Amino acid sequence: MYRRIGEVLQEGQMDKLKMTDEKFRRESQYMIDKYKAQGEPDAVIEHMKRHVSGGACSTCGTEYKKVQVKNPFAEYSYYEPGCKCFKEWERERNANIEVQESLELAGVPQKYFQSSFESWDYSVDQGLTDAMKKTAEIVQDGRVLQGRGALLYGMVGTGKTHCAVSMLREVLKVSTYNCTFERSADIISKIIKYEGKDTYIQEVMAYDVIILDDLGKMYMQNEWVKERAFTLLDSIVSSEKVLIATTNLESLRELDDKFGMAISSRIIGQCEMIKFEGTDYRKLKVTRELRKQKEGQHELERK
Repeated sequence: MYRRIGEVLQEGQMDKLKMTDEKFRRESQYMIDKYKAQGEPDAVIEHMKRHVSGGACSTCGTEYKKVQVKNPFAEYSYYEPGCKCFKEWERERNANIEVQESLELAGVPQKYFQSSFESWDYSVDQGLTDAMKKTAEIVQDGRVLQGRGALLYGMVGTGKTHCAVSMLREVLKVSTYNCTFERSADIISKIIKYEGKDTYIQEVMAYDVIILDDLGKMYMQNEWVKERAFTLLDSIVSSEKVLIATTNLESLRELDDKFGMAISSRIIGQCEMIKFEGTDYRKLKVTRELRKQKEGQHELERK
C-alpha cells in the first residue's frame, strides 16, 4: 500500500508530508504551549514533555520507554510511560471532573464546589474537627449508601453546609445516585411559585439523595407556606430517600418544638444526629487569611 501511494506522490511532496523528529517536537511544543495557556494541570504538561523528550515519572521514578516510529510517512521517536501512575492520575482527575459536574447539576452553590473532607482545615477547632470526622465516617463505612442520612445542627458558621456537600461529593464518587441540593429559601420560593401544589414535591422526590440546607427558615414562614414545606419534609423522611439536612437549631429539643414530634422523630430515626460545636469556622478562616496577607506584606516591606 505504501508503495502505491508513494508512486502517486512526487518526491518533494513526500518529504513535506513525512513526520520527522524535528516536526514532531515542533508540533508537540505548540500543543504544550497551548495547554499551558488553557490552564491545564502541571501533571499534564510534565507528562507531555516526557512524552517528547523522555524522563522519569515524578511519582514513582520509573523511566519513560522510547518508541521508534519508522515507515514511508514517518521517522521519529517518542516516549511512553513505563508505569501506570499517570493513567491512574488521569482516571482520578476525570472522575473528579464528573463529580464537579454532578455537584453543579444538583444545584450546589458555586462557593461550595470545592468543599470536601480534604479541604477542611482541621486545625481551626477540635469540636468542629470531631463533628467533621463523625460525618465522614457515615459515608466511609457505607451507612449513607444503605439509606442512612445525617442531620447537621449547631451554631451559624460552623461548617455544616461545607460538610453536607463533602458528604455528597463522596457519595457521587462511588454511586450513580441522583442528587439535589435544596436551600430552604429556594424551597419556600418554589412552593409559592407552584401555589401550594404537589408538583414541586414530586420533583424533589425523584432524587435518591436530598440535601436540605438551613431547615430553620421553614418554620419562620406563614402557616400556609409552613404547611407545604412540612409536607415536603414529611414526604422525604417517610420515604427511603437519603436525607442530609443542616440547621442552625442548637438542640434536638428545638427540632421538636419547631417541627413537631411526628416529623422530628422520623428525622432522628432516619438520620445520624451530629452537633457542630465550637468556633465560628468562617470568621476564623477569614481572620487567618487576613493575618497571613498582612504578614506577607510586612515581609515584603522589610525586604
